Amino acid sequence: MPCLDKHHYQLQLIEMLLKWQGQLNSSDLTEKLSISRQSASALIKQYKSRYPQNMFYDNQRKTYLACDQFKEHLSCSNLSDYCHQFMPEQVVDRQPSSNDFGHSVVLHGLQRNVQPHNIRPILQAIRQQQRIDIQYASLSNPQFNERIISPHSLIFDGQRWHVRAWCEKRKAFRDFVLSRIQQIHYLEGPSQHGSAEDKQWNQLLELEIIPDQRLDPQRQAIIALDYAMQKDASGQHHKVIHIRAALLIYHINQMRLKGLHDHPQIQQITLSSECRQRLQPWWPN
Repeated sequence: MPCLDKHHYQLQLIEMLLKWQGQLNSSDLTEKLSISRQSASALIKQYKSRYPQNMFYDNQRKTYLACDQFKEHLSCSNLSDYCHQFMPEQVVDRQPSSNDFGHSVVLHGLQRNVQPHNIRPILQAIRQQQRIDIQYASLSNPQFNERIISPHSLIFDGQRWHVRAWCEKRKAFRDFVLSRIQQIHYLEGPSQHGSAEDKQWNQLLELEIIPDQRLDPQRQAIIALDYAMQKDASGQHHKVIHIRAALLIYHINQMRLKGLHDHPQIQQITLSSECRQRLQPWWPN
């Protein structure tokens, strides 16, 4: 996200935390900005004096909370902006920022309906390793039903945001589309199922992509240049990508690797036959 100067950027971060976390204290800023607690407290007070309707101090919780009438003044951040700044290890493939830079233009695609008031308790549950009660619907089950989940990570698949969580109804780790969560009721106590138990999340796989072999050598070389492929010992262009098994379906869909298009100039890349065989135990239905 753009910033006019260092101080403006620091105030933007405060606003971003209030929007997506719904709360902040000086420790949120000290590590991120490499500043002292006193400097962080001074920044928070400056923001509060400038926009008093956006935040208040809760003496019982000893933290600043976002007011119900919170309104952005310094930026227009999306969930990707927040995760890029504060949760880089828990997010896969950052969505482009909500801003254009100079004379370049970024196509953002159709934005899904991700609401801050739903994200705040999910982020709290992730940070505090808590269970949470949500109202959720899917295309296979369009009626909104209660689910108790234990979330551990957020995922952006290139189009939609998901939360990775243990589902007490399904007795398994599942991905829940954030825009399909209608309501969040309350925290349900400590989680008994964290990311360490999520076998698919912790299983690392290798995707080996190659130019579509139906293309002539000259066109294969162009595709290799596009994707920064290297030649192996046999002279074949290839690129190896390390991913989590739980995210295989998103990579397959994003790179259009599940099937084979009739026209190789549209398909462009495929998985090597050896890679496809290795991935069979993890291949999405």
